[in-house]
Amino acid sequence: MFRAVGGVAAMLMLAAPAVVRAQVPENKLPENKLPEKAAAGDLVGVWALGGLEACETGTAWVLMADGLYADVKLPGGTINALGSWRDEGVALGYTHAHFPFRNMKGGLPDRRMVFSSRSAAAFAATTPSGQVQIFTRCPDGTLKEPAHSGGH
Repeated sequence: MFRAVGGVAAMLMLAAPAVVRAQVPENKLPENKLPEKAAAGDLVGVWALGGLEACETGTAWVLMADGLYADVKLPGGTINALGSWRDEGVALGYTHAHFPFRNMKGGLPDRRMVFSSRSAAAFAATTPSGQVQIFTRCPDGTLKEPAHSGGH
């Protein structure tokens, strides 16, 4: 799928082959606005916020097959935040924690971004704050080994 090194590599190696799918009531979006049905696992990969050019030096979410994700800065993969994710069909459910982590005794709140469009190459979704974010799938090899990593 893609080669990842540096801070994200260890998490990617632990990724399991299945994506967690939650059941969502059919009435979350009007019938005519539902995105096309997606195949299980089609969101796994590196998704840049913005267009394809963001895959070079932008912010991306690395959605891993085990339901974890990392919010990273490309191309080196410096991790900005971590969380879990799930494909709800009409939405991307997720948790999100930025560094440094605060006291998480109560856990992280569940959030949802509701899809307005979705394909294998890109998706648009409305965030909990009402903003529309565009995510573009990055090509294999987008994450690069940081120069200071020593090749581990």
